[in-house]
Amino acid sequence: GQIDLFSNSDFRPYTIGNRAYAIHNVRLSYEPPGDSKIRVSGWCRNVTDERFNNFAVDLSTFAQVQLHYPADPRLCGADVRVSW
Repeated sequence: GQIDLFSNSDFRPYTIGNRAYAIHNVRLSYEPPGDSKIRVSGWCRNVTDERFNNFAVDLSTFAQVQLHYPADPRLCGADVRVSW
């Protein structure tokens, strides 16, 4: 957030920024042995469902507003790939 001449902020810590965090992604794939042309996969992004902001901006100097863009929550899925 915006700080004054004495390095003081009007906001509590982490109102605009994020605490330290780690994002964990997993993917498990299976491809049959031999000259297989098919692969089946399951995956999950943000396994721990960590909540954080991708971007935040403090516009309170002239607009009295703060914009927060939250990151995507946990997302899981599967896919099948066929090649020839």
